[in-house]
Amino acid sequence: MINKYTLLFKDLTLELKYQEFQQQKKRKPLMQKLIFIIFLVIIAKLIALIMNFDLKELYVTIGYLIAILSLAFILKFKPQLSRWTLIIINYLTLLTYSQTDEGQNQYQYQLQSALIVSFQFIVINTGEFLDALMQVISFFSFYLSYFILYQPNFPYSIALTTFLFEFLLIVTFYNNISAERSKFKLTIIDDKWDQILENMMVEPCIIFNFNLLKTSFVLKKSIDFIYGIDTTEQLIQFLRNSNVNQDSKINLEDFIFKKVKQLCKDNIQLWNQKLTIKYNKKLHDIYYSILSETSPIIVIKIKQFKFSHIEKDSDLEKNYQYKYKILLKSIFLQLRFIGQYSIPCLNSILKIILYHYLLEKRDNKSIAPIKIDKVVKQMKLIYPQMQISIENCQSSFRVLGQKDSLYLVLMEVFETMLSKQIHIKIINQEFSKKFIIYGILNERAKEKLNSRLLYYKKNVEIIEITDQCVSLILQCEAQDLKHNKNESI
Repeated sequence: MINKYTLLFKDLTLELKYQEFQQQKKRKPLMQKLIFIIFLVIIAKLIALIMNFDLKELYVTIGYLIAILSLAFILKFKPQLSRWTLIIINYLTLLTYSQTDEGQNQYQYQLQSALIVSFQFIVINTGEFLDALMQVISFFSFYLSYFILYQPNFPYSIALTTFLFEFLLIVTFYNNISAERSKFKLTIIDDKWDQILENMMVEPCIIFNFNLLKTSFVLKKSIDFIYGIDTTEQLIQFLRNSNVNQDSKINLEDFIFKKVKQLCKDNIQLWNQKLTIKYNKKLHDIYYSILSETSPIIVIKIKQFKFSHIEKDSDLEKNYQYKYKILLKSIFLQLRFIGQYSIPCLNSILKIILYHYLLEKRDNKSIAPIKIDKVVKQMKLIYPQMQISIENCQSSFRVLGQKDSLYLVLMEVFETMLSKQIHIKIINQEFSKKFIIYGILNERAKEKLNSRLLYYKKNVEIIEITDQCVSLILQCEAQDLKHNKNESI
């Protein structure tokens, strides 16, 4: 997506957006500061002229006045020329360096040189890598040539040192500009995810971030929430005035703050957790999800009541699945646009979306044969960073159960395991299948996994959870099948 030699985006539209971003964030503020500084210089020159008239100083003052008017005109009517204007100004500073003044002492000349180099560095930092490459090479060549001209008998070590520092400066600019462009690309991706999340939510919810540097919550989106929350201040008030489990000592802000800290430390996620809060003397059951990344995302939603006279359950299910299908299609199109499947934030959000999608489906799904090899292939797509292998599984091998529940159970296990290598062993039993999933878990992960799997006790039986493996039995539900068959007869 980025040309590794020029550091330009291959997508022309994205490159234009980045140039506009650079103009607003870097070049325009620098031009404004230059105009202000030149204005102060003009005032100082005018005061000097009043005190002691000098024709040369008058010409210099007129030159500064023309410069400030030109910069103001470009900034006002031709802001797209700011990049090239700054480069031209940078080269004009070489004229000041080359003009020697016999009246200057050594320290004045050194200070002037330091100021010129500092200004040149500031201007180069607002440009692109090709601009920096051109300016660094030409400036160092000029300084070295100027030095050789006035110091014919110079040691060759100075020339070697100059080339080495020139190379180091180019590498530094390359790394900085590459990092800035990558950060901008992630910012664009975050904006796309905001739109996707907004389209995904079909229930009232609030979406907000946790700023790790400022240790504060920042509102991203409020979608038909039961209370009017349109600003970060209103979000903070809601979190602080909401008591958790009717306990006045713990508010929702402190509760989520502790959860975020814990999840960031353990590098795990929380999905669709139920919690009772008390706000404005009313009790509410909320469901919260926390995506622990560099900037953790928190989603709080409240389930809406389903009234049969308004909409049938089947209609609701169709609407839900339509929304989710549109969402998944948008995600894969977005991933194709991004072209980088290895971004952790995108992969984590994708897993959360799939998790909620499967939760919506599982309650209405009947028992059916499941092809294990297909399930494992799907899990490899969901967890591309993990090496997943399976033992005792042929292409025709099938088990009887709820496929969505099996996906959810495997996702719960994979999310809590700390190792990147996971091995699944299947043991056939008379009326069930035993799954032994090998991986590494710590004590906290084992406790959490044990509590999470209790939610699926109708589908799986927990045999053992150790530091190195998880043993589960997938019930074939033979009796339930027989019972359903008798009822149909």
